[in-house]
This record gives sequence, C-alpha cells and structure tokens, in this order.
Amino acid sequence: MSAQRVFSETTRVLRQQEAEAIAAVSGRELTAYTRAIAQWVRLSGEPDERRAFEYVEDVLRGLGLVTRMIDHDAFISLPGSARMELTTPGREPLSCITHAFAAPTGPLGVEGDLVYVGQGSPDEYARADVRGKIALVEGLGIGGKVRRGEERGAIGQVFIHGDYTHETSVSPLWGPPTRDTVHLLPRTPSFSVNRPTGAHLKELLANGPVRVRGWSQVTTGWRKIPLLVGDLPGQIEPDRFVLLSSHLDSWHYGAMDNGSANATMLEVLRILSSQPRRRSVRIAFWSGHSHGRFAGSAWYADHFWWDLYKHCVAHVNSDSTGGRGATVLEEAPVMAETKGLAAELIGAVGGQALRGKRIGRFADQSFVGIGLPSIFGTFSEQDASNPETARGLSLFEHAAGRAAGLGWWWHTTEDTVDKVDEDLLVRDTRIYTGAAFRLVNNPALPLDYAATARELRDLLAGYQAASGGRFDLSVEIAAASTLEARAARLNEVLAAAEADGYDARLRVLNDTLMRLGRLLVPVGYTVRGSFEHDLGIAQPAMPGLAQAEAMGALDPSGDEARLSHVALRRQANRVRFALEEASAAIEAAI
Repeated sequence: MSAQRVFSETTRVLRQQEAEAIAAVSGRELTAYTRAIAQWVRLSGEPDERRAFEYVEDVLRGLGLVTRMIDHDAFISLPGSARMELTTPGREPLSCITHAFAAPTGPLGVEGDLVYVGQGSPDEYARADVRGKIALVEGLGIGGKVRRGEERGAIGQVFIHGDYTHETSVSPLWGPPTRDTVHLLPRTPSFSVNRPTGAHLKELLANGPVRVRGWSQVTTGWRKIPLLVGDLPGQIEPDRFVLLSSHLDSWHYGAMDNGSANATMLEVLRILSSQPRRRSVRIAFWSGHSHGRFAGSAWYADHFWWDLYKHCVAHVNSDSTGGRGATVLEEAPVMAETKGLAAELIGAVGGQALRGKRIGRFADQSFVGIGLPSIFGTFSEQDASNPETARGLSLFEHAAGRAAGLGWWWHTTEDTVDKVDEDLLVRDTRIYTGAAFRLVNNPALPLDYAATARELRDLLAGYQAASGGRFDLSVEIAAASTLEARAARLNEVLAAAEADGYDARLRVLNDTLMRLGRLLVPVGYTVRGSFEHDLGIAQPAMPGLAQAEAMGALDPSGDEARLSHVALRRQANRVRFALEEASAAIEAAI
C-alpha cells in the first residue's frame, strides 16, 4: 500500500471518528451538568464550593477517570458589604459594591473629594490631581487601574460599570504574593457603582466640588482551597497528555461563568472516555480563579512544573461557553501555533472566520512560562450590535468590531441558568470536542511553529522600527526568519512521517514540537520566564521587548534610555537564545 493511501486511510478514519465525536455532543447532558453545578454559590474554599467539587468528582469517576482532590494553601479575598454616601453637596446614599483584594476601610470609612479621571489611563491621571482624593473611573475595576491611582496618591477609587455592578478582583498579582510582590497588593479601598449612579456623580462634578464617604468590608488571607484532577490514559502514547482545564469557583451562582464551561469540559470527557485515545487526557478544575487571581492553576503550575514540562503537549481552557446571545466566535483566544487548528474548527462547526486574539493574562493561563501551547479560554462573545449587550460592561473594554465581551449578567447575581443558551452551548462544546480530539489523537501534533516564528519575526521588526533605530534587533529578526523556514520544513517532514505511518519517527518529531513550545512560548508571553509568574495585568506581545517602543522618544544620553537599553539587551539575548535553540532542535530532528 502506498504512503499516500496509508495517509488517506489514517486521515479518513480519524476524521470520521472526529465527526462522530462532535456529533455526539448532547444538549441534554450539558444542561444537566450546568444546572447541577449552578445550584451552588461557589466561593473559593467555602462549603458549597466543596459540594460542587464533589459532584464533579463523582461525574469523572463515573466516566472511568482516576481522580485526585488536592487541598492546598491559597491567598484568597472575599468582598463583604459596602456602602457609600454623598457628603457634598448635601447628603445622599449611593448604592455600591466593593471588590476582592481591595483594602477594607474599617469603621471610620474613607472620605475625600471626588476627581473624574475618565478611563484611568496614564495620560488622564497625569492631567488630574488625585493626591488625597478619591478617583472616579470609567469601566471595570482591575489591578492595573488601581495601582495607577495609588501611585498618583489616590486614597480610594470608584468605578463606573454598566446597568449592573460586576464583581471582580483588583489585585495586580497572578496567584499568591511572594516577598517580592506582596507590596503590590492594593492599599486603598475600591468601590463600584452602576451607570446611572456614575452619571449622577459626573453631573454633580460638572457643577462644583463633590465629596463622598465609603465603608467596605473585605476578608483577605490564606486558606485551603480544593483542586480536582482526573486522568484518562491513552493507548499509544500514555506518557503524553493534553491538559483540559476550567475554574469551578464562581461569583454568585455563576451559571455561565463558569458552570456552562465546566459542563463543556465534562461533556468532552464523556465523549473521549468512550473511544480509544492515542494520548492521555488530564482534566483539572480550579478554585481560586475569581477570588485568588488564578490561585489554583498557579499553584498547580508551581507544584507540578516538571510533570507539565516533560509530558503535557497542550493546554485547552474552557471559560464562559454558551452564553445567551454569545453568537460571536471571531476573537476566540489562541496562540500562533494553535490558530490554524482553531480556525478550521470554528469555520467548520461555527461557520465563522477566526480573526483570533492572543492568549492573554486571563482564563487560568498559568502555564505560558512552562511553555505549553494553549488554545481557547474566555470563549464566545456578545455581538456589539445586540441592544441587550449595551446593558452591561464588556469584559474586554478594548473590544472592537462585532465582539463585545460577555453578557451584562457577567459576575453579577443575574448569572443564572436562564443566561445559558443550550444551542450555543452545544456549538461551543462541539468546537472544544474537535480541538481536544485532534490534540489527543492526531499522530502528528496539530501545532504550527512556522506561524509562531513568523509572528515573532514580525514583532521583532515592529519593536525595532518603534525604537526609531535606537535598538538593533536585526540579528534576532534574522534568527526568527531562519526558524520560520526550518519550522516550515519540519511541517513537511511531519506530514511525510504521518503518511508513512511511522510512529517511532513521529515520536521524535512530536518531541521536537514540544521542545519548540518550551523555548518559544515563554519569550512570546512572559517577561519573568519559566519559573515565575508575571503580574496579572494586561501586557503586550513579546512583553520583554515592549519598552523598545519608548526608546525613540528618550534622550539617548539620559539615564532612562541607558537603563532601558540594558534591560532590552538582556531580553534580546533571551529571545535570540530561544530562536537559535529552536532552530537547532529542528535541525537535529530532521
């Protein structure tokens, strides 16, 4: 039989099995899982969250998985009651909430003049004097904004949301603090008000001074939280596994965030458990996502680092699937090496062309430092043209085009089972099933590192141009171009080995793909590298070199330019090392 015939037969059988797996997704099962999980308010480390974990563990065991429930230390923050009042002009109560990791006020509260700072950007803060005052800020309260206000001397911040106020965390950290980062935890109280209250405050400010006083309770500290892991062994490469993950904790009942996404993972497992598997599957359910800044996945990355580094081929994260009105799939989060896989499935199942956005500092992406290629996270989004979308605050304030974040009920008391659309949940879960199936079963891992090298090359060229000629990255750009050519050749060799059905050869080539991820993902997504976690705030692509963008505006003889040059040179060395080692790994394999 010819190699082409073998390839055709192998592909035909796998694609038939994949189609059957996708078709097997059951709306009835998904709805049952979602309703069961969303019966509990799942605060990290609380008894009702434990009940949800025990329910999920029973499901996994019923599917034949070997499970482990781990209780580990985590730094958790649970917001309590909050209230505010207008003290000038006149006296007036103001409805509000406070946030995880905000500083509590104590019985005396915090009082100060209110200063409007727009979206709270660096330029807007530079134009406003908030020293000893309370900043009034548009949008979601997040760690970066709070940190910015504190650095400018604000004694508190009030955020303006949509029709509803959204629970959130205002810590800039990723996971628990260390001795080096504990000083970054918020020192001031934060409050959030809805859109009508915010409009009222802005109207008052337009007519004169406004003074407010607020009280808040927030409980922050170390506690035990659960982490559930289940394993489903593969038959051909049992020592290699695909990590499926989803956070189980929630704000309020969290039916969409994250009950429906938990249901997606359980349904993928139900389907994969009923058929042969080339590689193993590991599923993990985290606590501490909402109330500990991704504490569960960060702990797992720290304590199972070596196992993940040596054996995990990819990470698939499920967050907020099947929301009512979540018709937009165009900006599903991906890495360059996983975008092709995602685009094919989203096109085939969802009928949409994937534009995609880079995996970011969200959705338990705690494994980029280890070098795991990742696909998905916060998934289907609202359509900006849908009138219902305007009721809420978009999770992605930078959203452009059709994609407008999650529903207005996100992180509110309104996130109940009626906010999940069974048909859209089936659609999303079918896409997840296809992605998991291919990562588990394709003889050649469906990862394209030629695309990754091309992305890195373009980023390097962009940073060099932005530096105005002040920082030379030409050697690194050439190294990325060389890597792109070699990775394209690796793709051809992989296809040929798959056509030959040569498992021993595929093992070597797949190991090379894993090596490329370990080298390239950290430089594309981190500053601090493989053994630390970067802060949990938004950061640009290839963040270690991002300060090159400011070089063109700096005095080349000044301290700031010279300090930046030192840091950039070290990061450029790190990037070149990864590119050269990746090229060498490909040459050794082919």
